[in-house]
Amino acid sequence: MRHLPQAQAVAGASADQGAVFTVLLLHGVRGRPDGQVERVNELLHDWKVNGQPLPDGLPDKVVSFLTAGLAVPAWADQAAISRAQRFEQEHAIEEGIAAVHRGLPDDEGGR
Repeated sequence: MRHLPQAQAVAGASADQGAVFTVLLLHGVRGRPDGQVERVNELLHDWKVNGQPLPDGLPDKVVSFLTAGLAVPAWADQAAISRAQRFEQEHAIEEGIAAVHRGLPDDEGGR
């Protein structure tokens, strides 16, 4: 973890340390690329949703990082998450229209 202070200086103090460390590992030690970034990008190109299995051939450090993020934390209220997902599915169009409307300029005297 000796690279984290350098990475946090670049990414900001609130950076996700696991993500920063994984990216640093992929880029190689002290900025010497080992070619893994391009390979990982190619392997993950068609990976779109969490339910999909991870592609074969990913480096162990990437698999560890991604699988650690798939688990729902113990404190999460699964019933509330399910209700929110249903609400989003039922009202996505209305939410989109409202978001666009909020972004339009106000009509103040015909400007």
